[in-house]
Amino acid sequence: QAPSNYDALTGRIAIAIPSTTVDGVATATKTIENTKTQTTGTLQLTKTIKGSVTPAEASGELKFTITGPEYPNGQLFTLGSDGFNYDSASGKYILTLENIKTGSYTITETTKDIAGNEVTVQYTIDGTTTAGDSVSGVTVVKNETKVVDFEDDYTSGKIVITKVDGADTNVKLSGAKFQLYDAASGGNAVGTVQTTDANGQATFTGLSIGTTYYAEETQA
Repeated sequence: QAPSNYDALTGRIAIAIPSTTVDGVATATKTIENTKTQTTGTLQLTKTIKGSVTPAEASGELKFTITGPEYPNGQLFTLGSDGFNYDSASGKYILTLENIKTGSYTITETTKDIAGNEVTVQYTIDGTTTAGDSVSGVTVVKNETKVVDFEDDYTSGKIVITKVDGADTNVKLSGAKFQLYDAASGGNAVGTVQTTDANGQATFTGLSIGTTYYAEETQA
């Protein structure tokens, strides 16, 4: 077996031990030359879109940067172009990079926000799923294919506040203003102030599911 990125020699090499000795030891020396070559493999990146954003809406918007031996300065790939195309059979975007230099790569989803939608990102590699939008240490091996699956989940929540008359709940009140606050962050404002419409409703969209929010009426 040759060192990494070197061609192994073929056949057997004759090494003759001399009959003369030094300090009782007969020593043979042999210099063996190996030719250095750059081995290559394949990196495949897949992208699944879930929730309120369609694959078509994600096309041209979501971007990845891949950095490694083949792309030392980082290479940008955009869904729907750069060979990162949608496969209707699997329901995924697939980017296959063949004959790239072997070694360790970092893959980062550099753009994932679409029209203010909340998104949860996870990736799966070698059967292990991890939350996050960047993975390092992705090893491309000679003549093998390394697959990294990214998933963006744009499933989001919505809150509808209805403003009614205290004496007659059938009377809907328009013009009331509400601000939403995130309880988990210690009370940070979420989004913009929403005003009740003719049906007395103020609607907040693009919210994280499984999260508690507080509403404050800023104007009656």
